[in-house]
Amino acid sequence: GVVCVSEMGTLDYSHRTFELLTLIADYLSDGVQAQDSDEHAGADDGKAIGTIIDRWCLNAGRYSLGASLLVSQSDNRLRLTAIGEVVRAQARALDYVWLWEGESGRRLVLALLPLTSVGSAMTLMDRVEGAVRERGGLPFAQAGIQVDALALTGDDSAATILERLE
Repeated sequence: GVVCVSEMGTLDYSHRTFELLTLIADYLSDGVQAQDSDEHAGADDGKAIGTIIDRWCLNAGRYSLGASLLVSQSDNRLRLTAIGEVVRAQARALDYVWLWEGESGRRLVLALLPLTSVGSAMTLMDRVEGAVRERGGLPFAQAGIQVDALALTGDDSAATILERLE
């Protein structure tokens, strides 16, 4: 990927700044490539999810950059699919959204939100709930939809996180 920066204003021209710009360009490039292959939208057995989460956890530890993993659960597959569509429509280029079914049959919508705090991730879910309600849906609590957000750190791994979600 290529990032063109026309102005850096008050940014520090240090090695770390250029490393972070490179990291962001890398993620944007992955996002564009994944959109072309529909990787963001597909159901997944955990392999692609794991690779991306592990990569972000590594970079979160290396660069002290946070990320959040939104987890939405419902027994109603149609409601969960609708939530996934709304989250995907509101996602940024850096974000990943998956419909995931664990080995136990538990169905989840997972949204990896790089450079996003847990509080900001929950604000996104408030907007998603509002959009679902505008479409005639019920409030999440009434519809039996549970939402949680996890802060990812350098100490995390996808295997541990997905096992915990299972």
